[in-house]
Amino acid sequence: MNFVLDFFVDKQSHPFDIKEMRLLFASSLYFYEKLQSHKSPTWRIAREFVFDDGNTGVHFTLRYNRPEKFDLTVGKFSFSGLCLEMELPKPSFFGYEAMKVVAEVMKSLNLLAACSSHMSDTPEPPQRFSYDELVALWLKANAQEVLDETEKQDELLYADRNKMLYWWRYTSERFRLQLKMKESNVEVPEITFYCRKNGNEAATVCEWIGMKKSVIPVVDYVVIDRKSRPASRRLQRSGPRTSSRLTVGTKNPARGMAPFGEIIKALKGSYEQVDKPLPYIVFSKGLITVQMKRRLMDIDLIPASQFDLVGPDEIVDVRPEAHNNAAKNVS
Repeated sequence: MNFVLDFFVDKQSHPFDIKEMRLLFASSLYFYEKLQSHKSPTWRIAREFVFDDGNTGVHFTLRYNRPEKFDLTVGKFSFSGLCLEMELPKPSFFGYEAMKVVAEVMKSLNLLAACSSHMSDTPEPPQRFSYDELVALWLKANAQEVLDETEKQDELLYADRNKMLYWWRYTSERFRLQLKMKESNVEVPEITFYCRKNGNEAATVCEWIGMKKSVIPVVDYVVIDRKSRPASRRLQRSGPRTSSRLTVGTKNPARGMAPFGEIIKALKGSYEQVDKPLPYIVFSKGLITVQMKRRLMDIDLIPASQFDLVGPDEIVDVRPEAHNNAAKNVS
């Protein structure tokens, strides 16, 4: 199922001009234009403006064909020949990011829109939707599609909406954060999603590279490495008090996932907490105490082999039962 918006213009105003759209997208890093063939007679040869954010994975298509191919009018409004299509279901950040672009397109090109995705009750005629109104339309259609897919007994991966929005904000900010941290030689890891084998709930994961200065975002699990080497005699004699290495003697070398909360407890006193533009911690001390090192070694790691890597666009962040309850409350 797709989320579809048809764009209209007031017949009294100037008609829609595709050249204006090209100018609007000329400076955008995320839009490209292509000529696409379709089975539908009216869309057989159509221009497509594709939005594809390579960082967050958000993508959608604005499809255009000459409006005289359709001869569609609603009251004093005529179809512009332009429509939006977005795949459903998706995590909610798809709607937040995409509708911001759509709202700007509508404002810049003086367009109105009518929605036909799960929206039989959408008021007519076409409207000048605001960003918030567009997001509300998209969220409603997305939640309905999650419900439809579930009723067909399709397996959907789930993650909490706040978790997905945090991933979106962090991923969007990561490049700027890397530039900010570059002079201090602080690593800025990416966040990835993993799901336990045969499970249906996704978890956020980042990798922590030893004792290097590093940002540690708020995630479910932190991947750490343990390397096996004999404990030094100096360490066995309880000295020295500090060391710049993470590894200590262990009979069970491993690479696995540690719960974020346990990492924070183990690193107490060695990091700075940041709250803006979003919360994360910065591990900044190259020297840590032996006690802190031992606390890290005492954490029981979950083998990474128990998880499968999944893409964020494979996850939904609304539960079907929540959508049902919301519908009951409205009625």
